Amino acid sequence: MSNAPETVHSQGVLAQSQQVDTTGKFRVFWSHHNATGSPAYAGFAVTNTSQKTEYLYLGKHGHQVGARGPVNAKRLGRELLSQWLESGDQESSYAMLKPGQTAHIGFAVPDVDRGMGMYDVSIRDRQGHPIPGGVQVETYLSHSPDPQNLLQPPPLPSHSKGPRVGRGVFPAANRTLTWNALPDEQITFCSSVHDHWPVPEHDRPVVAASNKTAAGASNRSKMARCLDPDQASEP
Repeated sequence: MSNAPETVHSQGVLAQSQQVDTTGKFRVFWSHHNATGSPAYAGFAVTNTSQKTEYLYLGKHGHQVGARGPVNAKRLGRELLSQWLESGDQESSYAMLKPGQTAHIGFAVPDVDRGMGMYDVSIRDRQGHPIPGGVQVETYLSHSPDPQNLLQPPPLPSHSKGPRVGRGVFPAANRTLTWNALPDEQITFCSSVHDHWPVPEHDRPVVAASNKTAAGASNRSKMARCLDPDQASEP
């Protein structure tokens, strides 16, 4: 997740990690306000850090651009999630990366606007087998459509205070709840500060730049699949 610095005053790398790809598949989310004084491009880059050729595939995906402010940010978030869900499960080939090569995906963000995106990414070999641990992932804000000249330097300071860090790696941790609902009963999925499902220790995000543990007080990294045992097994 890349959300710090949320308001970006200069172009540069916003988050950076080589610990994202532990299974050959991962998700990238970013949300940043462009305050650089000129139009920019927000997105992410994937660099092949292995010694063999890798193939990058894209799954569910979406991006949104709109005016800054908390109300608009919530609206953009809802529109992004809808777009991501509606994009389907079909994966498409995006790039072949030889050792050291980089592929990037970025979108124009006018000055003072916010750019937001979420992409599912798979890394495979020629035979289609997953390749874990063979990439470096960076999110960025760049004045150029091609961010190559910005990559590799340390990320910009996060400007976050205390344990609530808005960027880092969130390992997946599946949890199951059996809920015997009454007619018209409602269950609420909210931030983990108020959630009845405590965030397990192994599910707390690790901040890539400092290797510190961040608070999981957010619902940005949660996905819920609701199954009705009396009907089909589809969500």
